[in-house]
Amino acid sequence: MLRAMAERMLAAPDAVCLGTDDAVLLGVRRGAGVVVDHLESAGDDPDALARLLTSVPADAGEVRVFTPVADEVRIAATDAAGLAVTGRWWVRDLPVTLAVAANLAAPRPGYSLAPAPPFHDPGGPIAVIGKATSAQELVELGVDAAARDARVAVVIAGAGSPLEELAAEAAYRPVAELRVR
Repeated sequence: MLRAMAERMLAAPDAVCLGTDDAVLLGVRRGAGVVVDHLESAGDDPDALARLLTSVPADAGEVRVFTPVADEVRIAATDAAGLAVTGRWWVRDLPVTLAVAANLAAPRPGYSLAPAPPFHDPGGPIAVIGKATSAQELVELGVDAAARDARVAVVIAGAGSPLEELAAEAAYRPVAELRVR
């Protein structure tokens, strides 16, 4: 799957491809910047990756990297390259329910259902939550989404926003960060 994605990116007219003997950066121009989709070095060398990130030309605009929080190499590389955390994705697995969709009222406002990404299929759609006013509301939105066969709830929060604190209180765990230069 990764090879097919890389081949499509390399052929795209808006692709940004940088590399050295031991590291590669693949990105795509989006809006006023570059979204880095693939950042890898042969020896997991954060300095090699940071050099690639800082070599994206300034006139390419903002550089955005989606980084899993468990990926210490990419976290170190983006830190060294001066990228700042601007958002976080918080996740909570939802219980499998026996609810029948035909018996459900209209979905609660505050979330949307989306297909799972191809690299992670939890067995049903995901609930994407963009706002809530309390940890209890996050829990209730998750219950509502689970009744509609969602298996995972994702809270997308700006770095330092009140939604991050609510996600932590509602037993969500941070899984990824958006880092920007």
